[in-house]
Amino acid sequence: MDGLFTNIFTSEETHSVAIRSDFICAALTQVLHEFIGNARLNFFIEQLDEGVESDVFVVRSQDGNPLWHAYRNFVIKLYKPAVVPSFEVARDEYDALSRMHGILNGLTISGWKIRTPLPLYLCKSPLAFVMTVVPGRRLELCLKTGDNLTPDALETMPRAVVAAMTRFWSMGELHGDLHIENVLCDLTARELSFIDAGVPVSTFVLCDNLTKRWYPASYDLGYMVYNTSIRLRSTIGNSAARFRQQDLVKRILRIFLETVATSDQKQELLDEIEVCARAHLKSLQLTWSLSGLWHVLLRRVASRYISTIISILRTQERIPHGARP
Repeated sequence: MDGLFTNIFTSEETHSVAIRSDFICAALTQVLHEFIGNARLNFFIEQLDEGVESDVFVVRSQDGNPLWHAYRNFVIKLYKPAVVPSFEVARDEYDALSRMHGILNGLTISGWKIRTPLPLYLCKSPLAFVMTVVPGRRLELCLKTGDNLTPDALETMPRAVVAAMTRFWSMGELHGDLHIENVLCDLTARELSFIDAGVPVSTFVLCDNLTKRWYPASYDLGYMVYNTSIRLRSTIGNSAARFRQQDLVKRILRIFLETVATSDQKQELLDEIEVCARAHLKSLQLTWSLSGLWHVLLRRVASRYISTIISILRTQERIPHGARP
């Protein structure tokens, strides 16, 4: 990553961070002081991701020695002060990730090893939490390039996703932010990593008119359909990537439908998924601005995609078209 390299601890050893902001350096320094204390260690920090509410960094040992207990590296999720959620929200996300780790981590499904981060420490000020590193690159990038995406992988990977999430949902757990950016994939090693579980409770009001017979699966699958429907910018000029993204989501939905016994139940499930996807779509703000006008276009294109994918699944499963949500 391009950026300035800044010493963040004053000591004989070099501790460097590949970031641009002095504020972030100070925040990471505080988190690390609280987590590992003032130990004289050699490590390097680089930014992995930048989101709306948080930035994600990886801390790696420079000399191969453990940084904390047996861990030679770990990840810090640092919430942004301008949009910082409450400590309770961060704690809920931390706890949700802990439960997901306990339920899914280490499973082998359809030839794929399932991984999830293990939360290690929750920092109140600055608001952040530390977790273990999991393998893979974002599934979105794997689908964008298509490298090593064999027919067998296209068949077994969505089955592994569905089986893992079905186990999670059967425990009454909701991922809350399930989409292709929050699944990491190592196609060579056949590993899938689920990250970023847990969302603020306030987002649930989007689906108040949901029957919730199939909740939490219908919520997570509906959000996945919605998120895929609005991914125009990421696939501009790459129609093959857009097709692979949409095809994977369609496969995941079809495989989950295979677990449902009757035609009436499948129709009810698809209705719930569509209601939830459209509820999220309505949350896009329409204003007299470039962003608002873009959302107008996005809504129209995304709405057609949602209708199309649900219609295709109804036809494939020979489900009658019920009342539109």
